[in-house]
Amino acid sequence: MKTIIQKLTAFCCTAGILCTALTVPAAAAEKKEEPIIFPSGKPFVSWEKVEQTWQQEAMENGSGQKDGAHATAIFYGGQVLRTDWEGYANIDTDIPADENTVFEWGSITKTMTWVSVMQLWEQGKIDLNADVRTYLPADFFQHLSYDDPITMLNLMNHNAGFCEQTAPLFVSDEADILPLKEALQAAEPAQVHRPGEVTAYSNWTAALAGYIVECISGETFSDYVRAHIFAPLGMEHTAIAPDYSDNPWVKEQRGKMECYQSDALGVLVESKGGCIGYISLYPAGSATGTIQDLVTYGQAFVMEPCPLFEKQETFSELLSPSACYGDTDIPSVCHGFFPTDGCAVRIYGHDGGTIGFSSNLWFDPESKFGFVTMSAMRSPGTEMEGDGLFQFIFGDANTQDIIDKDAPKPELKKGSYLWSRQNHAGLLRYMPYMKAVDSADVEHFDRISDNVILADGMVAEEKMLPDGRACYHLDSMDLVEETHFELKIGLFAAFVVSAVASVFLLRIKRIRKKHNRPETYTGVKVISAAQIAKIVSFLIVLILPTVASKLYGLPKPLLVTVGIAQMICLALCILAALTSAVTMLAGKQKRTKNYQYLLNIAGNAVTVAAMVFFQMYRFWGI
Repeated sequence: MKTIIQKLTAFCCTAGILCTALTVPAAAAEKKEEPIIFPSGKPFVSWEKVEQTWQQEAMENGSGQKDGAHATAIFYGGQVLRTDWEGYANIDTDIPADENTVFEWGSITKTMTWVSVMQLWEQGKIDLNADVRTYLPADFFQHLSYDDPITMLNLMNHNAGFCEQTAPLFVSDEADILPLKEALQAAEPAQVHRPGEVTAYSNWTAALAGYIVECISGETFSDYVRAHIFAPLGMEHTAIAPDYSDNPWVKEQRGKMECYQSDALGVLVESKGGCIGYISLYPAGSATGTIQDLVTYGQAFVMEPCPLFEKQETFSELLSPSACYGDTDIPSVCHGFFPTDGCAVRIYGHDGGTIGFSSNLWFDPESKFGFVTMSAMRSPGTEMEGDGLFQFIFGDANTQDIIDKDAPKPELKKGSYLWSRQNHAGLLRYMPYMKAVDSADVEHFDRISDNVILADGMVAEEKMLPDGRACYHLDSMDLVEETHFELKIGLFAAFVVSAVASVFLLRIKRIRKKHNRPETYTGVKVISAAQIAKIVSFLIVLILPTVASKLYGLPKPLLVTVGIAQMICLALCILAALTSAVTMLAGKQKRTKNYQYLLNIAGNAVTVAAMVFFQMYRFWGI
């Protein structure tokens, strides 16, 4: 009996040990296999299948050809769930994209400017509501239109009143990079609105905020970022200086990169070469580095406490609304970070684009999820990668939740509207009129509150400017009503018609001369010179936008040259009109010739009026 009891005891102990051995790994396995669920409700494991489908579609569209470099990363708190590299950093030298590939951040760089400002705010060194001239050298601004204070919040909210800059954002030669202060003053755009009235996304004002960081901290902006953002986060593979001089490794890797152009389907069209454009206004968009470093930076915004600030309250302030849509609590901007309610949850971040790169950084501080995309292959109309990730990770927004279903349907004030982020002063002043929006083009409206609407799926705040014009605020820029638009665009059309007519009139004169029937009326040489001037002026207007697009602005020498050329054209047109008027009044010609003088006066008057109104000669103060 004793032996039986001993054997039973031993059996039970063995069984217990085996059960424990089996149940512990099972529990561990169960814990390990617990699925990660995105805010959209989709499991993380399904992302791989979606990505494979996209890759397959890309291969089918591209017929198996090689592509430029792409990188995608998804993170969850301090955990990087997945990082993928696709394509080639350089197709010709057969360098595949990998962890050593560097990408340009573009405007994501601006978020480091706002983080730097908030760090100084945390230390009590800057008042966000104070006039920024408090922190700048005396007489820093060269041609402000208004004496109203410009605050740091104005810079963060992009509503300091400045229009788009005319000076180039990029320079192609490293030797042409200017110190930040000089670059800002050389590129200062016109202030066309009072601070706080109209929003117009601005690279220049973001760079100005970076310079203010310099003035307060006593460090160059690049040194400040390296010491207070890169170092604490361990970002060793990112450069911020415009010439990459603060990180030789990044400069070497960037030199190996090629950028590529694809069509709307993502099929590679051509190589764009190195596409290196140096940004003197570098706090606005010059950061360059690996995707791992950008992920590390993004993770800082989903960690508690946020490692970029001494107090978690500062981080909360950073992502609190600094401007909302009308009388709602829907934020349009959070101290420089753009929130979006286009998903099931509110996410924050920024996108970016440079000459050859596009990028995205978006995160949700509540769920702790975020993603990054970076690409060295631009595609017309789809330059910002990652659209599919928004909904896959963060879900679809239900706009019906914010609509006031009992409110009457809103109506846009009838008229034509100009985008605020345009060249509203100087040689390119006519361009906003070419991209005007007619109120009739917006078809679907719903009301959210008394002064906020949902127009074609976009939240917009209805405003009335002090001069009585209607204005619709849409996150980073506004649509501003243009009074007497038809008259102004008609003036521009008449300018074009006058130039085209001059081509035919000169051709007729040449034919008459060829057949020994030259024009003999008074002032014919001056009138012919003016006709040539009108053609030249029109050709300048026709070509200038293309040049500005290629150069990302108009360099000062070109501005001066074109401005002087237009002044000469203007003077010739005035002289020709005066010549015709004096001749008519003096009665030196037969009355049958008077119609020619009247037509000449009208054509030149139209040209002069258009050149003056659209500032086609103005190369200063922009």
